[in-house]
Amino acid sequence: MADRDHRVRASGGFSLDDAARLYRSSTTTTRLTCPTCGGRMRDVLGQQQPGRVSMLRCETCGRGLVFDRPQDA
Repeated sequence: MADRDHRVRASGGFSLDDAARLYRSSTTTTRLTCPTCGGRMRDVLGQQQPGRVSMLRCETCGRGLVFDRPQDA
């Protein structure tokens, strides 16, 4: 049997604190910055399909975050 590399790879995602800050800021701020590199975060899904799901992606490093917004009652 071939020896396989079983190391865990990091996803390069945001910490839970950074994700929560981005989520809160996305409802009140028009210009979001990436916590990792300081680049501009852009809502790539919400602009095309307004609704519950949003996807923020950094234009510089490419990291992203997807979240589900609660529906208005």
